Amino acid sequence: RPPLLCHAAAGSVAGLCISPVTTLLSRVKVQQQLTGQSFVATARSIGSLASLFTGLAMTALFESTRGGYMLAYCLLKQALTPSGSAKGEPPLWARTAAGAGANVVTWCVVYPIDVVRNVQVAHAAAHPAGQAPGWLACVRALLREDGPARLYRGYALTILRAGPVAGVILPTFEVVLPYLEAVL
Repeated sequence: RPPLLCHAAAGSVAGLCISPVTTLLSRVKVQQQLTGQSFVATARSIGSLASLFTGLAMTALFESTRGGYMLAYCLLKQALTPSGSAKGEPPLWARTAAGAGANVVTWCVVYPIDVVRNVQVAHAAAHPAGQAPGWLACVRALLREDGPARLYRGYALTILRAGPVAGVILPTFEVVLPYLEAVL
């Protein structure tokens, strides 16, 4: 099996590869939510091609953390697996705790990136003719507004969702996959 760092690097590269598409779609989605127009009408109303890619740097940084998330999950699973477990497989409780823990730890690191990205996209949506602030200008403005705490506004709610979601999704995937592979 490849080392865990290879898995982490592969996850990060995959995240980088999806960044242009997720940036574009997120930008159109936010604008569409604000205006209620169809997808095509919304995309046309945005104005410039550059505006469609508002937040690309922060999205690329955010998406590239997927490798770290999977690395944290694998390391936590290893740490929580009792010695002498059948086939070295972690019990369900360990997988659940590892999934929840990995997601909480990852969000602690990436949440400020998500805040900056969302503020950039919201600004571009609210000012279609204007240019959204670059990521550094956005960070500076947020820090002036309320210090480092501003970068974590809404964090508690995210964690309340993130832990249970990953605590269910990752172990369920791992438990169901062998059965599906045997049947299909």
